[in-house]
Amino acid sequence: MLSAIVSALHVLALALGLPSVFLRGRALKGRLDGDGLRRLFAADTVWGIAAALWLITGLPRAFGGLEKGAAFYLASRLFWLKMALFVVVVLLEIRPMVTLMRWRAVVRGGGTPDTSGARALYTLNHVELTQCQPSETLGRRRKEKQTVRLHVPANALAAILLDRELSDSNAV
Repeated sequence: MLSAIVSALHVLALALGLPSVFLRGRALKGRLDGDGLRRLFAADTVWGIAAALWLITGLPRAFGGLEKGAAFYLASRLFWLKMALFVVVVLLEIRPMVTLMRWRAVVRGGGTPDTSGARALYTLNHVELTQCQPSETLGRRRKEKQTVRLHVPANALAAILLDRELSDSNAV
């Protein structure tokens, strides 16, 4: 029962996370007046909640005995690829997170933040979005006997690893 709840929360994080990153990017590309900043901060808050939920539910699923166990995941090349994509997203998120925290502080103080860096944040946000989707696709399709439809050519390595992982599991 606990495994099903944690798994459902992990999937809920995906359902919250991907749209919130998309909406954050849309807000960054739009007009950043009072309403635009409110939309931006709301989407960013949901993204933060989704990221925390992914982490809080992902660790017990992989290492807390709720799923197949740590040995299974640590031996999986797809798991390591998924973790690499996760690290890429975390690294990409540092600048937007720090910048938006500063902007929030300025707005709370009654000021208007310097949003001249919004275009660069939009670009980083777009790259994050392209990394989140393949990571979750790898997680969902890990057990399926089909290749992952990649949305980013840079993630072609995922298809190679998935094919190898599936052929290794079929041999057993």
